[in-house]
Amino acid sequence: MRDLQLELQARAEACRSASKNAVTPEQRELFDILTVLWTALADDCRTYGDQHLWQEIEEASALHAQALAATRPTLH
Repeated sequence: MRDLQLELQARAEACRSASKNAVTPEQRELFDILTVLWTALADDCRTYGDQHLWQEIEEASALHAQALAATRPTLH
């Protein structure tokens, strides 16, 4: 469980960094929200049941992936 907690904390730190480098206020706000979400999951992961924890991680991961995709430059 400790490794999982460290991984979740690393994701929070990645979002913190992305927030600092965000181009728009909307991107910054989204990464700030994700930072809070990952931090809360890291802090509370021991209190969740396995099924609930993995569901929360899957949902947060999907949001994180969407946020990262939105920050990538496009050819348009």
